This record gives sequence, C-alpha cells and structure tokens, in this order.
Amino acid sequence: PRSTPKPSSAASDVYKRQLIDRARCSCQFPAYSFVGVVALISVTMVGANTYQVVVEGTEETEYRVIMGSEYYRHLSRGEFTHEWVLVQVFRVLLEHEPKVSIPARFDLEEFIGGNLEVESKITTRLAP
Repeated sequence: PRSTPKPSSAASDVYKRQLIDRARCSCQFPAYSFVGVVALISVTMVGANTYQVVVEGTEETEYRVIMGSEYYRHLSRGEFTHEWVLVQVFRVLLEHEPKVSIPARFDLEEFIGGNLEVESKITTRLAP
C-alpha cells in the first residue's frame, strides 16, 4: 500500500518552514534617539516570540525582547511584520528613554503594556 503523509505532518512541515523563513528575516531602520543622535535599529527573530534587537549609534546595544502573539495583535492588528512593530517600539522608546533605562531582556507587554501614551505612539507610527 502507498504511504500518504498525515495532514498534521504536512501542516507541521509548513509551520517549521515558516519559522525557518522568519528566523532569516530581519529589519533595519534609522531612528532618532532621545538626544537627536541617529541610530540604526535591527530586529531579528531568534526563537518563538523572541527577538534580538540591536541599536547602533555611538555604541551598539543588544536587547532580547519577547513579544507574545496577543500583544503583537493588540499593537498592530496583525497588519505588519513582528520585526517592523519592534522597530517602531524602539523608535518610541528611544525618543523617551536613554538606552541604559531599557532593560537588556524583557517581555514587551510587561514592560510597556498598559502605558497608554507609549502604546498610542506606537500604533500611530504603525498607521498607514
């Protein structure tokens, strides 16, 4: 008898390919920091809901950020890539906070969730 892959197996393979493709995706964007210094923000997916954010200006600073799927949808309505959302998040944060006050590792929702002013600025940046 012929062997046919189980549908769940095929779906799993597609999901794994999507994760691999997303892991290769990164986004870079120049931004102005809180003191007017130009910075380059790079975002790369490094795991499920986990991203490495690198801010390059006069010095390079790395962050490890967790952005859960529900909070991602809350900020972006699912209309933008996760990486682009995080670029906008860091643009807003850098305009208000020195890099040293942004923790090296954080869960985005725990860090800014409920701060309506910051969330509003992020969603405004994401508006078409």
